[in-house]
Amino acid sequence: MIYDDICGLDVKFYTFPCIDSTQLMAREYINSEAWGSQQPTVFLTQQQTNGIGKGHNQWISDKGSLYCSIIWPIASNFRNAVVDVSPHLFVAYDIAGVICRYLQEEYFIFDIALKWPNDIYIQDRKLGGVLVDIFEHQQAMIIGIGLNINSNHDICTPYYISTSLSQNMGRKYDVYNKVAPPILHQIFIYLVDRENGLYRIRTYDPCHVKAMLYH
Repeated sequence: MIYDDICGLDVKFYTFPCIDSTQLMAREYINSEAWGSQQPTVFLTQQQTNGIGKGHNQWISDKGSLYCSIIWPIASNFRNAVVDVSPHLFVAYDIAGVICRYLQEEYFIFDIALKWPNDIYIQDRKLGGVLVDIFEHQQAMIIGIGLNINSNHDICTPYYISTSLSQNMGRKYDVYNKVAPPILHQIFIYLVDRENGLYRIRTYDPCHVKAMLYH
């Protein structure tokens, strides 16, 4: 895997061929002694058996896609220190916008769109989403990301029909070495800028990415 430099940060990486849920693993991690160092940490897999979506929904996690959770240290007064009423929603929206812009620029996917607060669509089909949980007591923010990369069939639920990067580009991708590193790099740039108060200045608000008007 190519993770030599993530914004010059000392980041712990844990990769798995298949686990139940990166988000559940991250939640367990911040309650363990290992989180004492508060070092940014990433759990990454290509398949989940019990993925977590928004609310109480399950995230259907096909093999060969990108599923990860990033643990980012925050101040104990994080909610009071930010202007946003619901900071987890706005962080999720910002990060979804970062991913959309990267896919536009790298893969020339211009019919990509955001659906508030955390979903990424290509045309009217769901490519992925971002889930953010804030745990002030543990001084941690957990950012869960799910992107359908190599799925070759549509997943139909009462809420959406899925698509994948492979279906749109007509080829398979190396998730660990080619897809994940640059996306994570862009997300860490955003997190560092947000911590330093620069994210508003650099217009991370993804308003220029098409917003979906349907529900």
